[in-house]
Amino acid sequence: MELHLTGVGLLVTIAAASLAGHLTANVWMVVASTALVVGVVHGLVFWLVRRRQRQVRHAIIQSVQYMLKDVVKNQLAVVRLGVELNAMKPGSVDPQRIDESITQIASAVDSLSAESLRTWQNHYERT
Repeated sequence: MELHLTGVGLLVTIAAASLAGHLTANVWMVVASTALVVGVVHGLVFWLVRRRQRQVRHAIIQSVQYMLKDVVKNQLAVVRLGVELNAMKPGSVDPQRIDESITQIASAVDSLSAESLRTWQNHYERT
């Protein structure tokens, strides 16, 4: 996009210079003014684009945080329940289930991706 905008800016500046040459105006004044306007527009467009990118990035980070909180809290609830049940009645909880929950927590953190975020969002949009 930056290359396209720069190319268009150059074409506009050249066209303005050509037009000013045909009208016998001060060509360099027209070129300088046109380049100034093109530079301001160019800067404004890129400021807006970067601002939008920051907003999108912030929204994605918030979604990932919510997803992680949900996954981790659910699995930690399983671990806590297992520990409490085991404390009340030793041997009542399968230690393998606790290990599975811990593995799922680690897996969720390790496999963060845009696809896993979309899957999680789709799952909770339906519920």
